[in-house]
Amino acid sequence: MENYRETFLEEKELSESLSETLILDLRDVTSKLYELRGNSFRTNFYQLIIIGSGKLVLCVDGEQHTLESKSFIGLSKGEVERIDFLEYPQGFVLVFDEEAISGRSENRFFLDNLSLFRRGIKQRVVGLSDLEFTEMFILLKKMQKEQQDKYNYGMSDILSNMLRTIILLAERKIRDNVEMARRNNGDYQILDEFYRLLESKFIENRTVTFYSGELNITPKKLNRVLTSLSGKTAKKIIEERVVLEIKRELVHGNKSVKEISVNLGFDDPSNFNKFFKKYITITPAVYRQMKNVR
Repeated sequence: MENYRETFLEEKELSESLSETLILDLRDVTSKLYELRGNSFRTNFYQLIIIGSGKLVLCVDGEQHTLESKSFIGLSKGEVERIDFLEYPQGFVLVFDEEAISGRSENRFFLDNLSLFRRGIKQRVVGLSDLEFTEMFILLKKMQKEQQDKYNYGMSDILSNMLRTIILLAERKIRDNVEMARRNNGDYQILDEFYRLLESKFIENRTVTFYSGELNITPKKLNRVLTSLSGKTAKKIIEERVVLEIKRELVHGNKSVKEISVNLGFDDPSNFNKFFKKYITITPAVYRQMKNVR
């Protein structure tokens, strides 16, 4: 499996924490993108991919997303990515972590509270108008110019502020797209709060009643909201999140199947196998072998 960090990041001599923002012009790395095509990699940083023209098809945690002219997608830490197709994409990729915003630990919560980096939403690729794209493009070019000279006074703060501005512009666009629906339907807030809660609690809590209780609604209402907005019941979403984590650990982790089972709250290995087979039809051990990881 190709190493995304080695391919793109180490050339820039950035620290492991990525406290600096990496700005990649897709025209400069097209050949490397072709080399990465078909290979999966799990990232430990955030990404904002903005396409001006051409086409880029990404598979993120098993879901395929197509970026074409004047569109963007935000990718969060820990997601498993694969480039499935590209056709002369032109644009930029911003690679960063919480420290790049301003170096304060509370920025973890700033990023996690954005829809831009939230898993589970139906449409992650967002289109831009000509004016919106131009506004972002100008900022990206300014960031690129600023980064070219590492000895510019105040460079880190300037890059941090411009990065935050671009992130907020992307978030504003996402929220504008659903604002009318949110005004007329409080269910969107329930959806957002459910997914936020699920990310932090899915290992120790996998019952619908737990999540409905935390949201102060009935299990029936939670299921109605989730089915209406996502097409899936609460139970299915919860279990799919657990399956996703198992697959990530099997393919990209070094723990044994038994260790993964225990870490994800399964007391009995046989129950762990049954749970996984319910969705994938094969055992975790066979799944790992098929992926040629071990």
